[in-house]
Amino acid sequence: MKKTKKDKIKQYLLDGNSLSQLECTNMFNCTRLAAVVFNLKKEGLNIKKRTKYSKEASYAEYYIGQSTPTRYKYIPEKKFDPVTTKDPALFSEWLND
Repeated sequence: MKKTKKDKIKQYLLDGNSLSQLECTNMFNCTRLAAVVFNLKKEGLNIKKRTKYSKEASYAEYYIGQSTPTRYKYIPEKKFDPVTTKDPALFSEWLND
């Protein structure tokens, strides 16, 4: 069975790639990426859009989003505080570093 343009775009995005209209036109000969994205969203895909800027214009780039983007997750850095630690082994290890 022949794959449709929508199926090819869906698989391309599911593979972790992002796609702009120009790339979509060149790769899949599809000039209506926004319409395809709309239909894929109706099917339940979590497609996100980010706006990219060049010297001449701005354009949309679509990608499969995570439920919580990594850039918003707080990951505390593990730091050793010699003043508040109560473990002498950690303190001596810190002194020797």
